[in-house]
Amino acid sequence: MRTRRITSALRAASLAAGFLCVLAGLSGHAAATPVPPVPEIDAGSMASALTLLSGGLLIIAGRRKGK
Repeated sequence: MRTRRITSALRAASLAAGFLCVLAGLSGHAAATPVPPVPEIDAGSMASALTLLSGGLLIIAGRRKGK
């Protein structure tokens, strides 16, 4: 019984962490900015991409364990 509660709490925490990672990744590029003439990959874009990727993977992993 106790193991089920812990597992349920961990599942909810991982889902919340994944959702927060996705929100943090999306908040970085919410404002419209002028497009530079040469496309560049800066550290902020890379951090946002990695945050979105890890958040998505956490959500997918949480859904797979639920089945």
